[in-house]
Amino acid sequence: MPPRTEVLVGRATRANTLESVDRRPMRILHVVSSLLVGGMEQFVVRLAAEQNGRGHTVKVIGLRGGPLLERARDSGVLASAIEQDNKILRSLAFMSQAWSFRPDVINAHNPVALRYAMLPSFGRKARIVMTRHGQEEVRELPSSRTLNKVGAVVAVSEAAAQAFRRHRPDSADKVVMIRNGADPAAPTKNREAIRIDLGIAVDAFVGTIVARVDHLKGHDTLLRAAAELRNLPLVIVVVGDGARRHDLERLAKELNIAQQVRFLGYRTDIADLLATSDFFVLPSLTEGTPLSILEAMMQGLPIVASDVGGIPELVSNGKEGILLPPGDPQLLASAIYTIWRDEPLRLTMGDAALARAAREFTLSQMAQNYDAVYRGQTPAA
Repeated sequence: MPPRTEVLVGRATRANTLESVDRRPMRILHVVSSLLVGGMEQFVVRLAAEQNGRGHTVKVIGLRGGPLLERARDSGVLASAIEQDNKILRSLAFMSQAWSFRPDVINAHNPVALRYAMLPSFGRKARIVMTRHGQEEVRELPSSRTLNKVGAVVAVSEAAAQAFRRHRPDSADKVVMIRNGADPAAPTKNREAIRIDLGIAVDAFVGTIVARVDHLKGHDTLLRAAAELRNLPLVIVVVGDGARRHDLERLAKELNIAQQVRFLGYRTDIADLLATSDFFVLPSLTEGTPLSILEAMMQGLPIVASDVGGIPELVSNGKEGILLPPGDPQLLASAIYTIWRDEPLRLTMGDAALARAAREFTLSQMAQNYDAVYRGQTPAA
């Protein structure tokens, strides 16, 4: 038997070897249905950029293109879009790109992307991971047969994880929960300068929503709430674009609040827009773990949002903001009025939001947890 000191040295050497293996760079391929501007798509680009900075080789393939293609490339990430309407040709193009990249891990970000992610995995040993960003209907979930070939399903909230386990109990053991993360971005201008650029009075009470403009984000509820508060110096800043933008612009005119609403469309200066705001609002009908809320918390804004999906896991009602049932303009108006009237409460909530986001929801923490899942390990709690 070797001396005890030699045994200990041997154990330490093996431990160090394992640690170095665990930290080896990976080739990570993210697959997403498009590179249009949406919460899921922006999540993919940010995670890929963070992973790239951690020493991995990362590529993003969008089955459709969009503005985020160039943003991904600008961040140093390999990125491409498959602009092909024919499904067979699209599949062949995807397989060609995926095979040439030689990924260790393929991370699909919705059920459509997962179907493509499975194509190049046959005959390879790439680990397949699916991120579940919301709470899709059962018909939109992958089949149990497909899930048998998936190494892990990442849910971005406990609510999403529970829904998945309920709908696919035979794959419940594959589910891990990793909440989204964000990092604070410094504004490029001061509050007054940004308001002047937007044509907003310096003493206005500004609420901002950053979201895709569709029927799920509650924009119509927000406009109707603003109409209830037309006697306040309230300005609503709508950041984002989508199919319903023209309908909402028309609704603002019908409610006689067009002067109180700024439809800005797609913007990249989110930090500036949040810095000039007094609160953040997201009256969605359904959600996962919205990056937009995390960004607003990182800027120290109180949150007024729907009590749905993963939002209550980010914001405690009465602490970091106010949560309320979706689809009720009167309740939303009351919540906005409360934080307008009570400035100390508003500032206290903003401070609490910043502290919690910095403590629990950083981009670095999220990327580290994804690293663990990619390696078949359990992420940190």
